Amino acid sequence: MIVTTDHQHTAGDCQQMLTQLNDYVDGELAPALCIELETHMADCENCRVVLDTLGKTIYLVKQLDEEPDELPEDVEQRLFAVLDLEEYLP
Repeated sequence: MIVTTDHQHTAGDCQQMLTQLNDYVDGELAPALCIELETHMADCENCRVVLDTLGKTIYLVKQLDEEPDELPEDVEQRLFAVLDLEEYLP
């Protein structure tokens, strides 16, 4: 994560907040924690960017077909190699 010069909290503060994002987005975070997270987000552009990216990712995933098209095998292998994820290839 890129840290701006006006960032007023520690990376640990941000990390703690970011671990709660999934529950927040799913509406499963306790109200007091929602307030704490929203207060943090108001002062932290970096975490707002992460939340925005998560929201966009969730939106895009929901737009996918039930059965997405499969990548051609050679494309999948090259992609996994670039991402250093070859151990996850079937």
